[in-house]
Amino acid sequence: MTRITVKGTEKNLWEGVRKQLCDVPSPCGGRGSCGACRVKLISGRTQISDADRTHLSEKEIEEGFRIACQSVPLSDCEMEVEVAGEEAIKVLAMEREEPIALAKGASFAIAIDIGTTTLAFALLDQEGKVVATQTGLNHQRSYGADVVSRIAFAGKGQESVLTASIRRDIRMGLFLLLGQKKLTLRSVRHIVIAGNTTMEQLFFGISVKELGSYPFLPSIKKFIHAEYGQLFSEEVSVDIARMEKGAERLLVTGFPCIAGFVGGDITAGLYELISQTKREASVFLDLGTNGELAFVGTNKIVAASTAAGPVFEGGSISSGMASLPGAICATWTEGDMLLCRTIQDMPPVGICGSGLIEAAADLRRLQIIDKAGLMQHAWQEKGYALARGEGGRAIFLTQGDIREFQMAKAAIAAGVEILLRRVGLRQEQGKEYLLAGGFGAGMSVKKAVYVGLLPRGTERRTLVVGNTSLKGAIRFLKKEIEFGTDSGAIEEIEGLFSKIEHIHLANMEDFPEIFMKHMEL
Repeated sequence: MTRITVKGTEKNLWEGVRKQLCDVPSPCGGRGSCGACRVKLISGRTQISDADRTHLSEKEIEEGFRIACQSVPLSDCEMEVEVAGEEAIKVLAMEREEPIALAKGASFAIAIDIGTTTLAFALLDQEGKVVATQTGLNHQRSYGADVVSRIAFAGKGQESVLTASIRRDIRMGLFLLLGQKKLTLRSVRHIVIAGNTTMEQLFFGISVKELGSYPFLPSIKKFIHAEYGQLFSEEVSVDIARMEKGAERLLVTGFPCIAGFVGGDITAGLYELISQTKREASVFLDLGTNGELAFVGTNKIVAASTAAGPVFEGGSISSGMASLPGAICATWTEGDMLLCRTIQDMPPVGICGSGLIEAAADLRRLQIIDKAGLMQHAWQEKGYALARGEGGRAIFLTQGDIREFQMAKAAIAAGVEILLRRVGLRQEQGKEYLLAGGFGAGMSVKKAVYVGLLPRGTERRTLVVGNTSLKGAIRFLKKEIEFGTDSGAIEEIEGLFSKIEHIHLANMEDFPEIFMKHMEL
């Protein structure tokens, strides 16, 4: 817990906290609907808001707990705020016609995956070998858990705030990555970035306004190139300035995006998967904060996104959190009891995406939840206590959490069914199911099938393929290191686009019916 003081002149406690701490969880973007920005008042006075009464008990309000984004200070307020440590994250006019110019004399390259929740970095040496990696949080999550929330926040004239936030995080990640090998950016010849469409456009300083309304057109449809000095011009600490000295002309490249909600991370992932081996009838799923999926056939790729929301990253879940120490990540049953395991075996503080899937599956087996997702009467009001953390605080899974999970998994399952129908296949006819991203790496495939997230009978055909976005960026750089700027990698990737058909699932007449069918557990 971190103790800070917020001035009585602030609009609300959340605004005051944000000015002092980068990372204040707020999946709903400050609307008061999620209750995640919970703080404890030590001294001072605030108005009691509707959000306080909704998300907190009378006893908790009396003890000083508040929902920060809706609590207006009536005086200077001292409070305690829980801030997650980044060190333990579990993850593994910019377009120009002139030729790409790499930094002369530099021998290293850097691949970066910009996720909605987390960031991943890899440093490659002159032989294309990964010699260092680094992870970090995307502090934009303080402005909303998912890209839709951030697009809405940007639409309020706050686009520059989001751009500045992700650039700060990238700078810090580069500093920590290069620090492992005692290098500076002068040793780097090229930085390549892959991320979802919203993250890439915000990073490169491109408006996301068009992503907020149909047909959700991306601005980055081809590879985008910029110089480091164009992107990073704000003053920084002495240490970071020293790392950046002489790197103004360093080339930074972003992967092209397929659609508004199928971004450069999927482009990079498809490039990685297709380069590995021939894919005949594969279903590619990236179940991070965005639900992105693709059918990969011999001569055709069909891509789509589905509104799964931030559930699988812990967003919109009452005790949800990212995959950090203390997050419930797995469950199992002994008799009629449900037991939990946490990341790094730390005292439980919340539940992450993989834990949510396992808990839903095991509670269904215990008949605490029925096929329709309804909890037994004894648990409907407060929810089921999964575990107790320090101080005896219970980690609940509520009826509302189960509904959020059902809608997220139904969106994914319906998307898969429609995607396969598009190419004339049934769900069980997918030759392999490829699960990408840090979330997929920790997921029980067996339990995902049990609750209907994945089709029945696919357990043995489901492969966990890791962070394919980062792997695709690494593959691109390796080829460039081996063959130079004429490696053909850009042409290969842009050639993929001729095979890709993007579909809007929401436009499919039968989507609502299929979605409701997959709500069952």
